[in-house]
Amino acid sequence: MKQIGERIRELRERGDLTQGDMAATLGVPMAAYCQYEDLGVDIPVAVLYQLSVMFKMDMAELLTGQPARMDNLTIVRHGQGKFTARHVDYCFQQLAQDYKGRAFEPMLVTLEPLDKTPDMITRDAQEFNFVLAGKLEFFYDGRQMVLEQGDSVYFDASKPHGHKAIGGTAMFLVVTTDLA
Repeated sequence: MKQIGERIRELRERGDLTQGDMAATLGVPMAAYCQYEDLGVDIPVAVLYQLSVMFKMDMAELLTGQPARMDNLTIVRHGQGKFTARHVDYCFQQLAQDYKGRAFEPMLVTLEPLDKTPDMITRDAQEFNFVLAGKLEFFYDGRQMVLEQGDSVYFDASKPHGHKAIGGTAMFLVVTTDLA
């Protein structure tokens, strides 16, 4: 996470932007933004996504510092996807990180049970979730629903949403794309 913060600082400075400019553009408190850059604090997925759009770069490059290399085919073997700490309560594994110019971002997400309501996330995208294992409580725009293994949901991610594992670890496939 510290390296991601350093990359973001470099991109910000190249664009002649202040930390205040970035915080305002991203809609996050100045103190939080400074922690992203200076301390390597976990950056929420919605913020990472906004940054990749803002700097016109693939999220894989923002996260790893390496550009995607494949433009025709990429295979990610079991357990070999790039793990990212894109949100404190979620464990994300990218499933196409080396494919440049992706039209969407497929990820495997693992959630451990929490004793709290999850933080709500929003971003300008559509999202598809397919539950592979376990059970999820899915929060969407003020509603709650339970999704079990084999269930799926497709939704407008600009509305507040979040997930919570119920009764044990849950795993689900996420496919998301930017509409902008």
